[in-house]
Amino acid sequence: MGRKLYVGNLGFDVTNKDLEELFAQAGTCESVAVINDRETGQSRGFGFVEMGSNGEAQKAIQQFDGQEFKGRALKVNEAKERENNRGGGGGGMGGGFPGSLMGYIAYLRQIYLDAEHYKLVKDTYAKNPVGMTRPEYDRALEGVLDSPRILLPANRLVEIDRMLHLAADLKQPVIIYGGRETFRPEAAALLKQFNTPVLLSMRWPEASRDADPDEPDSMRTLDTRDRAALAPAVLQQAGVKFAFYSDGLDQARDLQRAVKKALDNGLSREDALRALTLSPAEIYGVANRLGSIEPGKIGNLVVTRGDIFDDRTKVEMILVDGRKYVPAPDAPPMGGRGAASDPGVK
Repeated sequence: MGRKLYVGNLGFDVTNKDLEELFAQAGTCESVAVINDRETGQSRGFGFVEMGSNGEAQKAIQQFDGQEFKGRALKVNEAKERENNRGGGGGGMGGGFPGSLMGYIAYLRQIYLDAEHYKLVKDTYAKNPVGMTRPEYDRALEGVLDSPRILLPANRLVEIDRMLHLAADLKQPVIIYGGRETFRPEAAALLKQFNTPVLLSMRWPEASRDADPDEPDSMRTLDTRDRAALAPAVLQQAGVKFAFYSDGLDQARDLQRAVKKALDNGLSREDALRALTLSPAEIYGVANRLGSIEPGKIGNLVVTRGDIFDDRTKVEMILVDGRKYVPAPDAPPMGGRGAASDPGVK
């Protein structure tokens, strides 16, 4: 096997230094690279590590594949080199997963063509099986046929435009997630035109801590970083249904700060609260049982002392399916990481 390893399912706050310190436990790290998005500077959740020898690479796989690191189970295996096959439909990736936007779109189109054919064969057999070979069960295509909607990633305006037209061609209901550039009026207008909801990432773009100072960011990247938090207010004004999702943020204060940034950029507190509660329930078609406090709905509640978006507000309790959970006390400023104790259940 080779010395270069693929490391997947990384937390978005993992840096090159973190990865190097971890893999140094298995041997010499020749190089380490966490891959960041070119537009936003945010980690894409994977990276590459080159070990000093094949033996050290094998040891690293055995030691770290499946191991939890910063709250996520790592996926570590040998990195496969890309095949130079520009004529194929896989976006220049040979037989692997497509590596370009157009390759990704072609891949999705093929999936739905396969699903349509699979359904046709199944229906034909169900109507008159005599003389026909029973269609082989395909678990993946069964999942596609059972899915009520497609979630498509799109951050840049061009991605949003192409994903919306793809969904229209496939005649499938779609939800766009990511939405970095939905602060642009053209993006909001497109989403309104196609009547498409958005899941907005609460991880607002920031400059990468590992960015090369000799490679300045593009004006578009700087503009996106500066104006991304305007997106909720722009979408609300345009009449586009949207909801927030954490996108890897798991600390209550980080989520609170992310919402505060949207509030500072024009979103009302009422609309922010709706984007965390009723709007996602409506987008996923479960608003008849979740998302608001009404008789007959599931008893999921957050009880706070003070306005939920204020910095000094304290969460007193959380009710899930009517059961009361008391948050663990905040960890002291010094002396280790993590909560002081496990949450209590009453």
